[in-house]
Amino acid sequence: MTAEELEFLSRLRHRPEGVMCVLGKQALADFQVFGERSSGTNAVEWLIKENTNLDPVKSYGWKHGFPVALAYHPASLIVLIVRDPIDWVVSMFNNPHAAHKDVNTRDFSAFIRGEWAMFVRPRIDRFWKRPWQMTVRSDVGGQECVFDRDPITGRRFRNVMQMRYAKLSSMLSIRNRETNFCLVKFEDLISDPRPFLQSIRCATAQRPVANFKLLPTDPLNPKGKPAERAMKRDDISEEDYNYLLQELDAETENALGYL
Repeated sequence: MTAEELEFLSRLRHRPEGVMCVLGKQALADFQVFGERSSGTNAVEWLIKENTNLDPVKSYGWKHGFPVALAYHPASLIVLIVRDPIDWVVSMFNNPHAAHKDVNTRDFSAFIRGEWAMFVRPRIDRFWKRPWQMTVRSDVGGQECVFDRDPITGRRFRNVMQMRYAKLSSMLSIRNRETNFCLVKFEDLISDPRPFLQSIRCATAQRPVANFKLLPTDPLNPKGKPAERAMKRDDISEEDYNYLLQELDAETENALGYL
């Protein structure tokens, strides 16, 4: 990342309300959330929907994927949420969403060292066409989802940490694509969402309020589904922890305040 991009990320260290760049060309009317799985995308969408006058939309591509939008409307706000990399990878292991059969989802050491791949859920209309407006055949269910491959090489990512950095870099690039953009950390949102929500209300010319609707359920599991596993950060072996530190992008994570 460039020095300017890293400086932008570093602003999050002391801004629990997040960092926002609003073009001001038109009053904000709607929003779409982006972020990797297990990062709190459902939580931040619920909070904004319930506490502001912005409408949630799914007009700009898969929220967990690389940017594919043709253009962004000046009334839309793009919200990107990020999470601590170690907590994130543990959560991915506990809930490996649509993991391909080639991914070892039983052993954490193998999981973090192996290639990542996911499959296309069989119900194409429900999972892809209707919610994300994807142009895709209805008979490719069960095949590998190439949205989770490297968009440049077309190959699988060497591991989930490599995918994290590629996704994070690409999603951050939305800020440079002539749109309104907001970046927030999952940890700040969970600790106290009120500063973040006040900043959103301010950006939408809504008066500040004293009381907000707060998350009623687990922010990472709004539907109450039991996790496939219950591994915790403290369960990571020293060897695996050191491997993860070697694989993550230290410059980016340090700018975000995670290292």
